Amino acid sequence: MDYVSAGIIRDDYLLLKPEPTYPEIARAKGISGIVFVFVVFDVDGSASSAQVSSGPPLLQKAALEAARQARISITKMSGVPIKVGGLVRYEFSLNALRCSRT
Repeated sequence: MDYVSAGIIRDDYLLLKPEPTYPEIARAKGISGIVFVFVVFDVDGSASSAQVSSGPPLLQKAALEAARQARISITKMSGVPIKVGGLVRYEFSLNALRCSRT
């Protein structure tokens, strides 16, 4: 393991957390839920790797694509930039989509 584990990475720690595109097939089937993506952030804060940890299968690809574009602040340990790995949470809510369209 060449990164420091951060557990669940809070949204306020992320400099950039792109919103995933809600998959049409999931929306049509009424599927909502939470997807966790494990992301390793490189020393410059960019996502260097991402892997789905859990969540509804029809939502996973959208969350994974968004997570690959996420960024965090450069994290240092003893003044040296380090890699950080942690879970990024994506919530897909059909209710929120309906509210934003009205």
